[in-house]
Amino acid sequence: GPSAGLSMQAELRQQQQRVELFSEVTLKIRQSLQLKEILHTTVTEVQRILQADRVLIYHVLPDGTGKTISESVLPDYPTLMDLEFPQEVFPQEYQQLYAQGRVRAIADVHDPTAGLAECLVEFVDQFHIKAKLIVPIVQNLNANSQNQLWGLLIAHQCDSVRQWVDFELELMQQLADQISIALSQAQLLGRLEE
Repeated sequence: GPSAGLSMQAELRQQQQRVELFSEVTLKIRQSLQLKEILHTTVTEVQRILQADRVLIYHVLPDGTGKTISESVLPDYPTLMDLEFPQEVFPQEYQQLYAQGRVRAIADVHDPTAGLAECLVEFVDQFHIKAKLIVPIVQNLNANSQNQLWGLLIAHQCDSVRQWVDFELELMQQLADQISIALSQAQLLGRLEE
């Protein structure tokens, strides 16, 4: 019927908006040369577009610990900035999966099938996290070495559980790619300046 045509149009319009959104955010990221600024733009834009309660970039340190280095969070919720995360909340085997580019969309952190380690659930409870979306920021340091996990781009829903949709995953992945390009550029520039 005619409604099918309409939903098709709506779908196309939505696709169009997404494409515009991607390029707009990508442009914003590309325009800023400072890594800090790039990370800040990313979390701010993702939070705005996803209407998430908290969006952060978590930097993984070589010893397996890590910390939040950029964050956009609603005033009602605690900030995770500069908080050192203990190693056990992010075990080595998780890190390896993420290094391979694995994305995790968790609609409900308390759902047993989400498979979160108990200590991680306790940890997220402290920060009122009910749902989360995790996308790895991976660096390919040189052609033959393994991908290295630099960090994670994470969105949190704190007021309710949340079914994440493909578009949200795609947006996050696309921006995580932008960050890893920016990282390579920053390192390149750093080397050139030395």
